[in-house]
Amino acid sequence: MAVREADSPFLSLAPELIQAIADALALDTAKNLRLTCKQFGEFLNPRLFRELTISFSLSTYEKDLAKVRILATTDCHAASSGTQMLKIASVSPAYNPVPRAWKLVDDEWVMDPGSEVPPEIRAAEEELKKYLFKAIASLKNVQSVEWKPGYKDGDWAQIDVMNALKTLPNLRVIILHASLFKVPPSLQDLSNIQKISACDVTVQHTPGILDNISKLVAQSPKLTSIDMTGSARYAGGKCASLHDIFKHYPQGFPPLQLQRLSLEYYLVKLDEVTLPHLRHLTSLNLMYIEEPFGGRRRWGTHEPSGSESSEGNQTYGSTFDDIWEALKISGIYLQELALDIVVPSFLEYLASYSGLKKLRLIPGGFDEGDSSDSMANQFFSAPLTNHVQSLEYLSISALYEGSWCFGPWNQAIVSRCTNLKALEMAITSRSIEDVDSKGNMIGRLLDTVSDFMPKLERLIILTADLEAFRDAMCGNPSMDHAASSARAIITSVKMYRSLPTCHRLPHLTVVDDPPRTFIPLGPDESGRLHYTDTKPSSRDDDLSSQDDDLSSLDDDRSFRDGDL
Repeated sequence: MAVREADSPFLSLAPELIQAIADALALDTAKNLRLTCKQFGEFLNPRLFRELTISFSLSTYEKDLAKVRILATTDCHAASSGTQMLKIASVSPAYNPVPRAWKLVDDEWVMDPGSEVPPEIRAAEEELKKYLFKAIASLKNVQSVEWKPGYKDGDWAQIDVMNALKTLPNLRVIILHASLFKVPPSLQDLSNIQKISACDVTVQHTPGILDNISKLVAQSPKLTSIDMTGSARYAGGKCASLHDIFKHYPQGFPPLQLQRLSLEYYLVKLDEVTLPHLRHLTSLNLMYIEEPFGGRRRWGTHEPSGSESSEGNQTYGSTFDDIWEALKISGIYLQELALDIVVPSFLEYLASYSGLKKLRLIPGGFDEGDSSDSMANQFFSAPLTNHVQSLEYLSISALYEGSWCFGPWNQAIVSRCTNLKALEMAITSRSIEDVDSKGNMIGRLLDTVSDFMPKLERLIILTADLEAFRDAMCGNPSMDHAASSARAIITSVKMYRSLPTCHRLPHLTVVDDPPRTFIPLGPDESGRLHYTDTKPSSRDDDLSSQDDDLSSLDDDRSFRDGDL
């Protein structure tokens, strides 16, 4: 039954409140509510069309083509004004999402090209050529575009998509998956771009895309965020660098005021070319960064120095110590940090200021446990102490059991991080087994967060490898150890009962395969809180079942892989 406006107190609210409520609704709920009356439809259209995907496949091409045809040939006001995020995937009706097989041809493995394209698919592609540009160009309010081409996309399709993007007046964010571009996109013609993100961009295989991104950077004075990811497949060869990103930036122009920089598989050198653009930086992600002469790697192994590529990299790369020393001298004090190599100058940098809000640390770069433990002991002193009042997210993913894990050696300082909203740390297997009058280390961790961290929403407990596995050539013992440690943690969590003074526990995830999420229950008859498993594993002896299906695993993943 239709709802009259006079009968709906909801419609009497201020428009901005109605819009805020609409934005918070689940998509299915918004669809149903939109059908009740015209006024609801007007308010909910932006919610329904906020994110739109253009993607073709062999099994859905008729429906996909109908969507593009409507966008191109009708005045679809709801989509034109409401769509803010556009995702573009395969734009070929011949695309088959089923993984392609490999076959041996003339002693060489090649990918099977698949069967001949049927006539109806060829006809659909010819029709698509009429509509693709117009469909994308009609979405005038799009602010963010994520483009991941398919392997069947023709050159014409990629050119049409790029030309259509240039017509979008409100486009501010461009996200590219570079590996399947056949025609390097002419990005330099975009205007008003504020955020650039590109993955799988390498000197060897996508030099045109890297060069065009550099040209876009040079013509985007409002740019505040750059996120560039190379590929592990090409590590050890010629490596892209931070200098490549700024190589077309005109000399004498005012530098960019970047606030966020994220680099993976890149060379980094902070000098008179790159440093001026980083003066306003607040967020920095450095993962799998290459040192010019091999040097430290995440897992502690060293590459041989002196190769031709390494010697050439010294012009555009520097050591990890040099990077942190340059940031310290320049007075660039970050609020968000993610890195996977820990060096002394990083600890000196942390100790030089206060105010860090997010820290994601994968403490690699060590050849053995003693040096790793020594660095951990230094970290859990002055460097961390300076930030205990400001930290809201702390993730320390220890690679091996030792002092980077939560234990009596760092319990006191971790408990001082009273403003944490999310905490992620590993537990050593021995500390789970050792039980005293206060229980094992799982109980101590849970008591610590409930006593000292009133704002904590998510706790993630990890496992770490045994130190004996550091140089292991086979991964089976490591996987067995991780599985047995996770089972022991899960058992301890199920047995845990809070202190009588505890009134609140955070949602808890144990990183298992798959991850296990627990929610707090209680108080019980004794006035204590405890945890229940939302999805018990079939391997558990616990036969009880829960109907709760929470989305907190997605939240945990966003903490691990989100802004940082």
